[in-house]
This record gives sequence, C-alpha cells and structure tokens, in this order.
Amino acid sequence: MSDERVHNQLTATQTRHLQRCLAAVDFDDDLNLVRGQGRGHERGMQQRSIAYHHQAPGTARFIMLQAMVGHDTQRVYRALQALTALIDDDPQNETHGCVRWYYENDRCEDTNAAFFTGFPLVCAWIARNEWHDGEIGEAFRDYFSKAVKWFLHTARHPSFFYPNKCYGDCALLYSFGHVLDDSKLTEEGLDFCRRWFDYLRRRGCGWGEDHSIAYANVLIRMSLLLLVIGCPDGLRKQVTEFLDDIMDFVGFHNGYVPIPAIRGKHSGEVFHEFTPWFDLDSTKLTGKSAAAFVLVPRCGYSPPPPRMDVPRERIHRTFDDEYSVAWVERHARLGTLSRWPLMPNMYHHAEWGVGRQATPAAFIAADRNSGYLQWKAVDDRGTTRCHPATGCSGVNRFESCPLTRPLTFLPEVIQIAHQKQGAAIVVREIHRLHAPLQDLSDLWRIPKFSGDLFIDGIRWEQKPLQCRPEWCVLDYGNVTVAIKPLRTRGVADPEPRETILDIALDGDGIVLKNTLYDGPADEVCEPLLYTGWCVLLMQDRDGVDEWDVQEEFKDDGEIPRTYQEYVRSIALQGPDTSLILHRDPLNESATVRA
Repeated sequence: MSDERVHNQLTATQTRHLQRCLAAVDFDDDLNLVRGQGRGHERGMQQRSIAYHHQAPGTARFIMLQAMVGHDTQRVYRALQALTALIDDDPQNETHGCVRWYYENDRCEDTNAAFFTGFPLVCAWIARNEWHDGEIGEAFRDYFSKAVKWFLHTARHPSFFYPNKCYGDCALLYSFGHVLDDSKLTEEGLDFCRRWFDYLRRRGCGWGEDHSIAYANVLIRMSLLLLVIGCPDGLRKQVTEFLDDIMDFVGFHNGYVPIPAIRGKHSGEVFHEFTPWFDLDSTKLTGKSAAAFVLVPRCGYSPPPPRMDVPRERIHRTFDDEYSVAWVERHARLGTLSRWPLMPNMYHHAEWGVGRQATPAAFIAADRNSGYLQWKAVDDRGTTRCHPATGCSGVNRFESCPLTRPLTFLPEVIQIAHQKQGAAIVVREIHRLHAPLQDLSDLWRIPKFSGDLFIDGIRWEQKPLQCRPEWCVLDYGNVTVAIKPLRTRGVADPEPRETILDIALDGDGIVLKNTLYDGPADEVCEPLLYTGWCVLLMQDRDGVDEWDVQEEFKDDGEIPRTYQEYVRSIALQGPDTSLILHRDPLNESATVRA
C-alpha cells in the first residue's frame, strides 16, 4: 500500500466540487464532531426530543474530505480524538471496540457504525501519506488499534447472512491490519474475506442486499477498498467477479427502482439514481461518496457496460435454490422473488426485520408509475403496520418491524412466485396467526396512479367500489398491467372463496384491497390464510381476453390436512406462454414451477 500513499491527483473542477462538499459540513468545534439535523435513525435516538445529533460516520467523512482538499489538521486531530472516545472500551461488553453512531446515544445500537466510520478513515489514510507520522498519525493508529477489536469479534462470530455488514467488517479488518502493519491481523482479515466469499458461493448473498441500490453502494465501496489495499490473486478474482455482478444489477435497472427489491424505500417514485462511482467528474458524488476519488483511480477495475437491450431479463440466484426474475420491456417492468422471505428468521421481529424493507412483487408501468404488493395490518390499539412500510422513511418505521403486534410468537409470512417474462403467478400465505387485530389485508398499492382502471372491461369512476373481478386492468396508453385476484382463505373461512376486492383512491394513488379480517379488535387465531394474484404486462387492454387462469385445490390423501391446507395449483396460459405453479403449504419441497 505504500506506493498508494500519495495525494489524489484531482482536476481543478473536482477539487472545487470536493471543497464545496467540505464547506457544507457542519462541524461542531465544541464536541469536535459533525452535527446533523433531527434525531437520527436509531431507535434510542427516535425516542429523544432533540433537534440535532452528532455522528461518527459523518465525522469520519469530514476527515476524509480534509485529507483530499482540506488544510485544517488541528480539527482533524481533535475529530480523531473525539471519535476514539466514542469507542466502547469495556472488554466485558458485547460491543467492545465498536464505535457509537451518535454521541447522544449512550450505547452502541447500530453496530454498522463500525465500518461506516472506519471506511472513510482508511480512505483518508490512503489519500494523505504525510498524516502517517506525527500526532495525527498516532491519533489514527490509536483509533484503528482500539476499533479493530470489534472487527476481530465479528470475524470470530460472523453474520454471513447480513451482506453489507459482514462484507464491510471483512474489508475493514483486512484494511486495519495493513494500516497497523500487523501481519496477524491482516491474515485474520484475509481469512474472514475468504469465508464470506465461500458463503456467497455456497448459499448466495445472504438476505439479498445485492437487490438494493442503496446497499449496492456499500458492497461496491468495500470491494474497491479491498482491491486498493491489495488482494492475493484468488481473492482479487472473487472481488472482481462480485463487482461485475453488482454492476450488472445496477446497469440492468438503469436508474429505475429495482424490481423486485430487498431493503429499499417505497415512496411511489420509480427512479433511484445510482451513485456514479466511476464518473469522477459527476457533481452527484457527494461527501458520502467522495471515497470514489481515493479508490477508483487506484483500484484497477472498470465496470462492464450497462445492459440496455429491450426486452431483457435478469434471473438471479438469491439464496440457496431460490431466485429473482426481473423483466424489462420498452415502457414496463415486472419483477418477483421465487420465494420470500429468503431464509428463516429474517422476515420480522419485535425490533427489526427485512419484511418492511422489501417489495418481492412489483411492477413499473409507462416509465412513471409503480405498483407493489403490500400486507397491511391494524392491531387492537389502532397501530397500522405495513410490509413493505409505506413512504420514504419506511426502512426506519420501527412499528412496522413486525407485521402484527407480538404476543407469544409472530406469524410466518410467505410468498411464492413463478414468472416468465411479463407474466407472473404470486401466492401469498400467513401461517400460525395469533395476534390482536381489527384489520388484515393483502393489497396492490399503486401510488401516483396516472392511467385508467377498468374492472372487467368497465371504466372505474374513481368511487369506492366492492366487487368480485375477473381482471383489473390498468391502462396507461402505451402499456397495460392486468391483475387478477386468485381465491382467498380469510379469517373464519373453512374453504377457499372467491375474492372480494375493495377498490378506492388512496392519496394520489389507488389500492386494490383483499381483506382477510375486518372485525372487532380481538385476538385472532388461524392456522393458515392465503391470497394470490396473476399479473400481466401487455400492450393494450383487449389482450387480457387471450389469457386463461385455472385454479385447483386438492386434498391428496398423502398426509393429514387437518385445517384444510390443500395443495394449490394455478395455471396461467396466454399467447405463447404457459405458467403452472403447485404449492403445498405443508411441504416446502412440493412447490413446483413449470
């Protein structure tokens, strides 16, 4: 790494841009930390009545910007000391060595702060070799030597299923070893990286952050750091292939919200600009992404060109034998996960969960309008929970962590899908429901709707409507999305029934709502509830007449189906397309897609 310890060779335009980024930072000279507005994202911070917060990652980015275009070494020195004071120095704590994200929080709550703080500091070290000596050099080494204890802990107790966190911890342990010139730490970091890539090869990218534009940024920056620090040939090949795969994901969706998406925000917007890591003249490289100026010129990596052919399809392994399907036409997109959640115990929890952060079935129509499936529950206290959570702040809507208010346990929520190009079958289930509820529904949420809706060929007049439709057709002029509700088993339904939809305006959009429970606030106990949908992308709405759906429920007599957990078969057939999905809710291996 010594050959890399030089100043960045920045153009005058790049220098001015980074200086503006640095000037925009609110550095508090009393606490020697960067100040931000609001309460911050952690649960402990959300409960405080404060107008400002002071954060470790932002302070580390301030130091990185100073390394590239700043001259205030005294502030850098004081900021390093302030960051070191935020590290948990109690060997008895589980978070020993982890830095607190916020000065105002008295504990390490979001331990991702460790790599989000460590990463800019390593980049600053790479960018400014004269900082390796003197009091600033000692302050850097003091921080790294204390913070590395956390990364040693995560290497010995890894969470391989948590991609951005685990991969970040791998990269930082390896990098800290190089900075501290400690061969033992470097070897432990190298071993950690190899174990994570072995997990990636065997099982996939954990709970799916390679399906998130936001977390693709994290995975990219950690990969670039590994390449710059210097990898053995075998590891470099793995890092490069992983980067190629992430950049293929980014290029495939070319500025649109990915469908399906895991760990995203759901506000109804269809565009999600990706950080232009490899365009150093872009003004969209902010203080959060300024590491590109340090890493990209040194990494020796060039991304593959984006895929722009239309139509195009991306079938991507998610976890074990499951996969995602994304289909892009000229003016429409459709995406599903073959199974959601991807693994046990990831979907929801009393305090966290990925269910509120994912759209496992979604479409984009006319290049401007999104639609996605959403579970909605209202508990006995009137609290509404949605999966995915609605709005830009959905990722941090803590009340939506669990879909229902926890009693003794949480229900198991499952989606199974089968998609070919622009046609999909989606089956949705809730198992072992035991929760206080007054409303439970499965709905298509279509924010900012800008077309016409036809119910079995009749234009909807935008008045609340309850009906049993064959097809709901969303006509956007240059493309059509057709949605057919399959049969439902709601609360107290002994057998599957024809689905009743409530169709209504919802803000600036519409919802197609299938209610599974609507009654007095009470504890609701059911062994199995289910819904289902067929979805089509078509050129015009008359094309729906060419599609046929057959649905069958069967007791095969092979195992006892005490609560009428029938084997379910759905066949969707249309021009040159045939999809069949068999789903046995009592036998995971019996899900068949043909």
